[in-house]
Amino acid sequence: MKYSRPRNLPVLCALSLLVSPVWAAYKYAELRVPGSSMTAATDINNHGTIVGYYSNSTGIHGFRLKNGVYKTIDHPLTQETYIYGISDSGVIVGSYRKLHRFSGFVLVQGLFVDLNYPQAWEIRPGDVNLAGKIVGTFIDQSGNLHSFKWDDGSFRELKVPHAKFTEAAGINNRDVTSGTWQDSSFGAHGFLLQNYVYTTMNVLRAEPGTTFLTRMNDFGWMVGDYDDPNLSPLIGFLKKGTAFVKIIYPNARATHPEGVNNNKVVVGQWIDAHINTRSFIAVPQSQTYVPSALGD
Repeated sequence: MKYSRPRNLPVLCALSLLVSPVWAAYKYAELRVPGSSMTAATDINNHGTIVGYYSNSTGIHGFRLKNGVYKTIDHPLTQETYIYGISDSGVIVGSYRKLHRFSGFVLVQGLFVDLNYPQAWEIRPGDVNLAGKIVGTFIDQSGNLHSFKWDDGSFRELKVPHAKFTEAAGINNRDVTSGTWQDSSFGAHGFLLQNYVYTTMNVLRAEPGTTFLTRMNDFGWMVGDYDDPNLSPLIGFLKKGTAFVKIIYPNARATHPEGVNNNKVVVGQWIDAHINTRSFIAVPQSQTYVPSALGD
């Protein structure tokens, strides 16, 4: 959610990775569930397993891509399932439509368990780490966006001080939460939360108030997107300290990285010339292996 800005199948995944002629630090491939009209990759864990959701004529379904095989994951009570995060142990979090609202779930060893913030209208669990801690967002009864952390059976609201609203998107295995907050002028800024301390992160080359941060891996590499005044909107990035790499899918109108693992493999969505949402995987040029999600 970007500020109100979601059976086993045969393999269909480009193993010939496209090399961007401009941003040659990464090579790219499209991810697409066979028979889908839209595929949204949302996360990749440190074993290379990718999750997300896709749409087709029967509804919206979650998916997992592992060892080159797409597997559909549907909550049994709905035709609308969204998967947003996966841990290194394979625990999956997401949301499903329940009547006119969305409920959260945790999927552990094939068992769906509901996860709902007290008195919230709806909830979106966004990520889960190896310790089982979960972060995400919820909508209150008045329609306002909030963020939460679920830890050891209890919820805690997360809010960047003085923020209009806060969107927690990721949590890594070092218990660092990442996301985006909005100021009173509707400007967007990235944030990190560690040991109860919030730190704002802005891309220096971005149009002011247009930094959106999604996840950070265990080594401090962050992904997100920003508006570049000299290029098309929503340029993806990978960043750690002063090290900075643009993530731009070839010929995309916009690129939105969602997840990054410890090998700096990035997944997310890109927008094509017809404004269709599509998905990608980006692998560093220096790496010779193929991520396990794509098969051997």
